[in-house]
Amino acid sequence: FRVKNESDHVQKIKNLNKDWTKKIDDIKTKHNKIVSEQDRLHKDLQKECDLLQKKKDSLTSEIERIRNSEKTCCDRLKRDSQNDMEDAKKRWQQAEKEEFKRREQRLAPKLKRDAAKAVEPKIRQLRSNHEEEIERLRREA
Repeated sequence: FRVKNESDHVQKIKNLNKDWTKKIDDIKTKHNKIVSEQDRLHKDLQKECDLLQKKKDSLTSEIERIRNSEKTCCDRLKRDSQNDMEDAKKRWQQAEKEEFKRREQRLAPKLKRDAAKAVEPKIRQLRSNHEEEIERLRREA
């Protein structure tokens, strides 16, 4: 009876060892699959990270190029607008000079007449005073 119990016990131990060995092997297999999957995911993530870094570098370069282009364009536009402003100012000043000359030519005869009329009474009075002075000097001489 004892041998039979021992034999059963040994058989149960062997079966347990077999079961546990199978479970351990299954777990190791699952572990290896998971580690393999993690490695694959890590490689994929590294590739995506590298691609994103390249994209970032490309976009940074493009932004810098656009900023330089924008600065160049703005500088050119400022310079052109300053030149245009100077030209417009000169044209405006020239137009004002021409307008002033036209007014002067148009108003000169009237101003001369008005000035002559304005000083005419004074001239008559001075002439009259001088004529009286001349007449007085003739009488005295």
